[in-house]
Amino acid sequence: MISAFDLAFENLKSTYLSLSHTIDDAVISNGEGYVLAESQSGKPMANYALCHTISPWTARELAEIASSRIRFQIYFVSQTIDQTSLEILARAGFAVSGKLSILIGRPTDTQPSEHPPRNASGGLEIARFLANLFYPRQTERFRAEAAESLAEAQGGELRAYGQELLAGVMLRPESSVTGIYNLGVKPSARNRGLGTKILQRLCAETEKPFTLQCEQSLISWYSRQGFESIGHIHTLNLCQW
Repeated sequence: MISAFDLAFENLKSTYLSLSHTIDDAVISNGEGYVLAESQSGKPMANYALCHTISPWTARELAEIASSRIRFQIYFVSQTIDQTSLEILARAGFAVSGKLSILIGRPTDTQPSEHPPRNASGGLEIARFLANLFYPRQTERFRAEAAESLAEAQGGELRAYGQELLAGVMLRPESSVTGIYNLGVKPSARNRGLGTKILQRLCAETEKPFTLQCEQSLISWYSRQGFESIGHIHTLNLCQW
């Protein structure tokens, strides 16, 4: 029987690859313990390696690839904090720049007290809304290119909520699990329970479990909604000496 972690990892991988496939010159390949997405254009959603195992040889190989790219990241996915693998990557010249927790949640019998109204915005408008929420420190061009990939990715569903566009999310439904990506609420509409109602509504729609990734500060909030931590994603960049 496939584990919850493996379900989450496969959903994450298919989501990342679907975003990469929206870039015309993206090349996808597989290496020892990783899948690689490369693009000469330098657009977001490409030039990364999604890894689940690391050897010294693999780390050196990825460092050579990273050194030839303006932008390149490693997403190292593990069930527990794999300090040995992180040290191998550090010796190859990579440094951790971010960390997310992988969560999984089962649908509950709790029905939302009220259904948050769906917004009729088109896919690109929702994608732009999410890109602005999740990449506020990036350039306008980066956000525009990220939005295009979000809108064009195959297998994903973009939803918006509120009579105005107050919240959005991208879903990745698969046979055994549904991925929740970029669930975000407009800053002026936060702390009103909208995110909770959206999550409850999503969980009421299916009997499949949900998986998502979040920052450490949000784990307690998701835990109250019935989610539990099952893994970690470390983002690493090559150090520029």
